[in-house]
Amino acid sequence: MAGIGSCLKKNSGIVLSDIVPVGQEHAASITDRLAETADDVPAQLMQEYQDLWNDIFDYPDCQSPAVLTYEELEDELACGYSPENATAFVLECISRITGARAQ
Repeated sequence: MAGIGSCLKKNSGIVLSDIVPVGQEHAASITDRLAETADDVPAQLMQEYQDLWNDIFDYPDCQSPAVLTYEELEDELACGYSPENATAFVLECISRITGARAQ
């Protein structure tokens, strides 16, 4: 499963760090790394992650725990959170949404 960063890179040759505002280069390099490793996320883990989004329309303004958690992680990426790869990011997202600890 590939995210938007991976799709941009594969389909247009655009690297996210090439199109970000000045001062956000580090955050963009992190998203580039996540895009580059997106295909390495195990299918079962990706399915578990996707299943957490099934109830999005049950919440007013679609503000489900998955959406809120993902938005928090995006903000953290901009502020220096630097997961090793896409698998680590997905694991962290799942653990926060479910309240479990990442291992």
